[in-house]
Amino acid sequence: MRNHLCTFSLCIVGIMLSSCAHYQPRNFVPTLNVSSIKNPLYASFYGTSTLLISDTTSSILIDGFFSRQGIVESIVNRMKTSDEAIKVIKDKNIDAVLVSHSHFDHAKDAAVVADMKGARLLASKRTLEIYNNDVERPINVKNSTKVGDFKVTFIESKHAHKSFSKKLIERLFLFVAGGYEYSNAGDVYSYYIEHPQSNILVLPSADFPDKWAQINEKTASIVFLGIGLLGERDDDFIEKYWKSTVMDTCAGLVVPIHWDDFRIPLNKPLKSKPDLFNDVSNAMNKLAKLADKANCNGEKVKILFPTKISPFSLKLGDYESTPLSISDANVN
Repeated sequence: MRNHLCTFSLCIVGIMLSSCAHYQPRNFVPTLNVSSIKNPLYASFYGTSTLLISDTTSSILIDGFFSRQGIVESIVNRMKTSDEAIKVIKDKNIDAVLVSHSHFDHAKDAAVVADMKGARLLASKRTLEIYNNDVERPINVKNSTKVGDFKVTFIESKHAHKSFSKKLIERLFLFVAGGYEYSNAGDVYSYYIEHPQSNILVLPSADFPDKWAQINEKTASIVFLGIGLLGERDDDFIEKYWKSTVMDTCAGLVVPIHWDDFRIPLNKPLKSKPDLFNDVSNAMNKLAKLADKANCNGEKVKILFPTKISPFSLKLGDYESTPLSISDANVN
């Protein structure tokens, strides 16, 4: 009876959220035909913060969340990996899987995918405990790791701020769905990825150590900027977040991630969560104003949303002819 009541309550919350206004991106990165380019460096976006970064010789998967299910389906399937969902990467070569933290929308399918691909699994001790993995060593932020021509530096970060009410709803859902082990984020990581063709900063969660790039003298051409829950933060925090990730790295292109509703499976068009639950509209309005200011090269920063699954270039020079596209809010 108790579980039925919890399930009913979660369904009501889901219906309420689905009826709210939400942000619709207008400006997307151009897709790339990697088979027609010599030595391409590219990324593919699989929703939330799941990214495949590849130079065709070596490939890194950031997070590994493909079993995107609604509330009822998650409860019925007990938070298990969907074999059908992970077929979306069945033809991809993956050398390493990097898990940013232990929440289910980052960690749920990562171990299954790593095992399927024979890839190295790089995660926190907390995340490896969820997987019952006593073979892989947990991430050590003092050490970088090499994956082919990629060099990955792990940056200890914080999880995006989450209100008490959202934590309560999430824990209720995980309790009913049999995934309570995912309720604790554990250690949280961002990634600085160096490659001969480009340097990239990836922030799966919307927080980052202040002045990290300045202190470590690191620059990045492209920043994958986590914006989940960012719209709930005040202007001072958002400006500080933008400065430490974009201005301090002298980035020319920002690609927002963790903006979409992860209840929607990948065989359907991506859309953002309702603004009541994740105010992407507010976040993008503020980021658009910040992007209008020049970076260290005296150029305005482009903000382009990632296309779903289709490859796009990670070479900043490939965007020189792309119109400057500030992603103003389009609320439906």
